[in-house]
Amino acid sequence: MLEVLKNAASLIAAYRKQNVIARRLSLTNRDKFMQCADMAAQTFVETHGGSVDAVMHDRELVKEFALQQHLAIRCNVKPAEDGEGDQP
Repeated sequence: MLEVLKNAASLIAAYRKQNVIARRLSLTNRDKFMQCADMAAQTFVETHGGSVDAVMHDRELVKEFALQQHLAIRCNVKPAEDGEGDQP
């Protein structure tokens, strides 16, 4: 009887440790989305010259990437100048 209790206790302890590790390794949907978005952007930039700045400042390339990713963009956005960000 004592041996059965020891085995049960060790199984419970192992399960608890495994649960903590599994929680640390699991990715949330947000994390998965971010990884996919990063990979898609990286691939797009590499196929269009490899320069992130060149793609960001080319309105047509931005539109193309948005269409590929099924994203909506505002047409009246002016290109950023001197790091000011988007201007309506």
